[in-house]
Amino acid sequence: MTLSGLLDLGICYILFFLILSLIVTALNEFVGALLNSRPSFLGKTLQRLIDDHMLGARIMAHPVLLAASPRAAPSVPQTEDGFRSFKFPAYIKSTDFALATIQAGLDLLDTPVAKDQPIADLLQRIEALPPSNFRDVLRALANDGVTTVEEFRTRLAHWYDDTMDRASGLYKRNAQYIACAYGMALALLVNADLYSMGVRLWQDAALRQAIAEQSVAVLQAAPAAPVSTDLLKQTREKIEQQSRMLRPFPIGWGPGETPLDFFDVTRLGTNAIRLLGYVMTALAISLGAPFWFDLLQRFANIRATGPKPDTLREETARSNRAT
Repeated sequence: MTLSGLLDLGICYILFFLILSLIVTALNEFVGALLNSRPSFLGKTLQRLIDDHMLGARIMAHPVLLAASPRAAPSVPQTEDGFRSFKFPAYIKSTDFALATIQAGLDLLDTPVAKDQPIADLLQRIEALPPSNFRDVLRALANDGVTTVEEFRTRLAHWYDDTMDRASGLYKRNAQYIACAYGMALALLVNADLYSMGVRLWQDAALRQAIAEQSVAVLQAAPAAPVSTDLLKQTREKIEQQSRMLRPFPIGWGPGETPLDFFDVTRLGTNAIRLLGYVMTALAISLGAPFWFDLLQRFANIRATGPKPDTLREETARSNRAT
């Protein structure tokens, strides 16, 4: 096989992983929306950060945060249960959090506060809070070379951003584990036998080139979001769209075969190779669709600027001369 043939083979694998990743992404989004994963994660994170839940209830009762709640209510009960039962949004801006903490948390909602107002009064209000880890954080930020309320607000917003960045890293890792599990199930469902697929693509130049050419159309179309607002319908449309793109690939279960055949003890050798392919597919899917889309663009650019791939007739003639 020529260098252009190897490049096409690589593009085929990348496109395959991209399509499966897009299917898993659609499933992840659907399940996440049903379970309110992002709002729930943000709520748990804030409840850990603001361990004084009475203070947390006052902060969440600030009009700016209350309006951001997906189920906005006239007020939040000023109790620990009010904080725990608050319907958190998927995202809270750091500037809004800092504003709510200063105004509602420190009882300054009805008190005009100038940007250059000295920090002394704010420090007294922080010291008057019940003992908690969050109070210690506020005290540390206020005592760290801060001289005005505006400087404290900026410092608090930066602290919130840093904390949420770390929490987002944990959320993304959890999402990767879930994507890997979905990927394993999907690989078994479609029989993503990477070895058999590679052998078939290696031997069939026409199929290999056809799939590689399909990558150009994928990059140009760059998955547009369906217009449907129905979550289930939208997810089904995405999965059907990506499933159609899998048809050219030499995968799937043969006539009379089912995914249950993977557990047949009489096919240990074959199934061991299949299992390796499934695991590699699941790990590849966990990298996410953006990773494979970017990689596909790079390979497609190399293919577009490189020599024109051999046709099936040219490659067959070269093989005959070699033998």
